[in-house]
Amino acid sequence: MRKLITLLLLSLIQVSLLGCSSQNYVKPDLGMTSRLAGKAYTEGRCDDAIPHYIDIINEFPQDTDSRLRIANCLYLTGDVGGAVEEYKIILRSDPTHSSAWYNLSYIQIEELAKTLKGVVDAPSSETAEEQLMVTKARELLQTYKQSTMNTEFSR
Repeated sequence: MRKLITLLLLSLIQVSLLGCSSQNYVKPDLGMTSRLAGKAYTEGRCDDAIPHYIDIINEFPQDTDSRLRIANCLYLTGDVGGAVEEYKIILRSDPTHSSAWYNLSYIQIEELAKTLKGVVDAPSSETAEEQLMVTKARELLQTYKQSTMNTEFSR
């Protein structure tokens, strides 16, 4: 999330500085920006791709494909919280965006699996309720492991 905020702030500063000298402002070539973003993204260079996608979103705020790629990059670079927030922004704009739903659920299921593993690995519980929770956590974790054998994050 910090990376995204930093990149957004840098983009805003760049836009505001360019606004100060409006006679010298040159509108970015969005075709070139899109090609550079796509190439960096395809090559796995998320730190290079994100600023280009931000430039595109600055011109076209409703561009969910660019925002999806930003979210994917955030996830792939370890900013899970930032990725979740971006997917939610996409889904507020387009509640039928299947890729955003898929990746958001993938991340949330991964996080749930970590929580379940923590419950299972924690020291023995003493109450009946806690023991029941451990049993249920084991069952859910086993189901998760079986169901994710061929599932991957969607880029």
